[in-house]
Amino acid sequence: MPFPRHDLFDLVDAFAHTPPRCHSSELRETEDAFHLAFEAPGVLPSDVDITLDEGVLRVRGESKVERSGLNYCGKIHRAVALPAERIDPEKVQATLEHGLLHVTVRKRARAEPIKVRVATSQPAAEEKADGTTAAEDDAMDGVQ
Repeated sequence: MPFPRHDLFDLVDAFAHTPPRCHSSELRETEDAFHLAFEAPGVLPSDVDITLDEGVLRVRGESKVERSGLNYCGKIHRAVALPAERIDPEKVQATLEHGLLHVTVRKRARAEPIKVRVATSQPAAEEKADGTTAAEDDAMDGVQ
C-alpha cells in the first residue's frame, strides 16, 4: 500500500494558517480588589483599550509584528463580568509588562453593619434578674 502523497504547498499552508490561539487569562479576588491578568504578547500599551461599563470589564488589544518581511497580527478580546455593586469604577489600574496585561479593579468599602432597634407600641417592660419581665410572670400565673 503506497503512502499518501502530500503536496509540499499543502504542508506549508497547513502550518502557515494555524487556527487563532486563545490567550489565557486569570481572575483572582482578594479582600479589597479583583485582579485580572491577560496574555498579550506583542501588544503595546498604546494598542490596548480597556473599558468598564455596568460591571463588565472589556479588554481589547492588537499586536502588529513584522518578521522577515512578513506582517503578523494578533488580537485579544475579553469581557469579564464583575459584581457592579461591589466595585469602584474610579479605582481601576492597568499595567503591561513582558506580554502580560494586569488589571486591578478595587472594591468599594463595605458599609459597617448597623443595629436596628425594634419599636413597640407597649410601654417598655423592665427585665428582672432571671431574664423574665413582670408581664411574662403575670401571663404565666394565669396559665397555671
